[in-house]
Amino acid sequence: MLKNGLYETILYKMDIFIAPIGVNTDHVKTWLQEESRNAFTLWIIHSKKSSRNPDGTIKHNFPKIAKTLSKELEKSYSRIKIKFKTIDDSFTIQPILDAVNDIIASEESENPLPRQNFVINITGGTNVMAAASMNAAM
Repeated sequence: MLKNGLYETILYKMDIFIAPIGVNTDHVKTWLQEESRNAFTLWIIHSKKSSRNPDGTIKHNFPKIAKTLSKELEKSYSRIKIKFKTIDDSFTIQPILDAVNDIIASEESENPLPRQNFVINITGGTNVMAAASMNAAM
């Protein structure tokens, strides 16, 4: 934008939130209650596979957990666009790091957001997901 003959830098007031989830999703709800004022997009990272009991029955259906969370959040945060990123392994650091990097690259390809507009939740998912989120944030 040109102002008084000088180009003015515009900082976006829209944040991209990235939240890994596991069985429990309360951390995302609490996080949005406290921090959603600038949220524009929420990326939910979850395992694409369900966990199974020893007898082979489904213990936790992670895609369903993510969809349920999305539906709940859409009721309270209609202006936030919710997107999903799946990972193959929620107990290894590299898939989570790759997912966060893919999300950032995808968002930056659509709109060159400053890196400070990405917010990564480091409290959710498996312990490995939380550690990887912390590494990705740094």
